[in-house]
Amino acid sequence: MHAAPEGPVGTFITEQVLPFWDELNEFPLVRSHMRFVLSQLERRGFSVTGFRNIGRVFMHSNRVAGGSFGRLTTLVSDQAAEAAESKWLSRQYFTAAGLPVPTGELFTRDQYDDAARYASSATVPLVLKSDHARHAQGMTFGITGAESFQQPWEAAVHAGQEHAHSEGEVLLEEFLEALTVRFFIIGSAPRAATVRVPLFVVGDGRRSIRALLQASFDHRRRNRALELSIPEITEELVEGADLNAVPARDELRILSRAPAVLRGALPVDVTETISQDLTQLAVDAAAAIPGLTVTAVDVLTPDLDSADEAVVLDVDPRASLRMHRYPAVGTRRLLPGAIADQIRLRARFADRPRETGLLDWDEPE
Repeated sequence: MHAAPEGPVGTFITEQVLPFWDELNEFPLVRSHMRFVLSQLERRGFSVTGFRNIGRVFMHSNRVAGGSFGRLTTLVSDQAAEAAESKWLSRQYFTAAGLPVPTGELFTRDQYDDAARYASSATVPLVLKSDHARHAQGMTFGITGAESFQQPWEAAVHAGQEHAHSEGEVLLEEFLEALTVRFFIIGSAPRAATVRVPLFVVGDGRRSIRALLQASFDHRRRNRALELSIPEITEELVEGADLNAVPARDELRILSRAPAVLRGALPVDVTETISQDLTQLAVDAAAAIPGLTVTAVDVLTPDLDSADEAVVLDVDPRASLRMHRYPAVGTRRLLPGAIADQIRLRARFADRPRETGLLDWDEPE
């Protein structure tokens, strides 16, 4: 199922991506999320000790001041980390806080018949996804009934089972014609907002979709972060579209619904232009889960100027800063220093829980 070009995604591509296509941001070199964060900690007087297969410990003034395992730091509580592992559990927190979420149901891997009946009775298209998988793995869009349901179901179950904390639970939820916006929240402050534009091509009347995709991917290589994420061109990538089809000249073809960069989505920075009420929705979502000091928040909205029909999808405290620092279009956002400041603030006041105060430093990256 593909969006009509006049829908929110098609309109955004036409107005906010294609005019800048020939001048995609050039970033010949990239650094990893944690390499940036660690360098900022060192600038603030921390020393970092790594332990293989365990993580890192952050020391400050000869005291343990925090640590990390992968991109997950001690700024995130155990409760928050557990809640973020499950989309369904996260949404219980959002709902309790009065925030809008997609309509849907959770099924265990043994409830195939119940899920098929739910899909058959739905009056709107659905999205089928693993409750635990990331990067849109095992996700199928546009489910309209129980026909051809088994293969997507098995893909979602399998994707979930790859996750250490999953038993293969699957979500079926309403498909919304909307833009996927990823916010990055540090402390209680929104630091970046990025639209993840799903895979698309524009026809020239001569080349096939496969050839157009290859040309698109070649063009993206000017941005090293995008180059590292270029996927293999397969029918699965384009959700069953005919790779040999030749789109008409100037015809926009949206080939996927997956908003994952690893599946060809383009990150476009909208931090300065997105509405305040959408930003506040993301801030409220992060605040709804106790101890979620640093996290990405994904929001679906048909309109960047309003939160009227927006819903909160999920949170990800393990999310990389890469798409915000190396966007395809728009301004790069420098965020690791703000994370390091939160760690230093935590270290400074850890033994004085009743003492409050503001940061008295403002170091540039």
